[in-house]
Amino acid sequence: MAKKTSRKNTFPYATFVKDDNDLKGIVAYSLYKKAKIEYRAKLDKENVTSEEYDAKVSEWVKSKLLKGEIQRINEAAEMYLKEYVDWYREASFPWRNSILASVVASVIVTVVAIALSVGIACYNKFNPVELLKTAANNVSVELAQD
Repeated sequence: MAKKTSRKNTFPYATFVKDDNDLKGIVAYSLYKKAKIEYRAKLDKENVTSEEYDAKVSEWVKSKLLKGEIQRINEAAEMYLKEYVDWYREASFPWRNSILASVVASVIVTVVAIALSVGIACYNKFNPVELLKTAANNVSVELAQD
């Protein structure tokens, strides 16, 4: 059996996102993807052949997967997240630390729980899959002969 050779991962998603909980990586990939969409839109406005278009996009992707560019995109993602968290902390919502907020949150949770309970009960009683099976079993088809 041939030995598998190890090669550097050149897939952008896996380059930026390490696992499902890597929020910074997900934001970094989104920034990469946004830049790629903008680059492709710029190319769409140019009068290039399909081969030139593919070659330019491929070259652009390679340039963004260089170590320095990956680091720059990751830093931009980190800054984006930091700014968002800072904005959230500094936002002054009038109800943020009030008793009214607790009451409203409790009411919302209660209403959602009741709605889910009713929905689950209705689903169990009127299971759409079972209704379709029952309807299909009760239908008879006659073939017409010419």
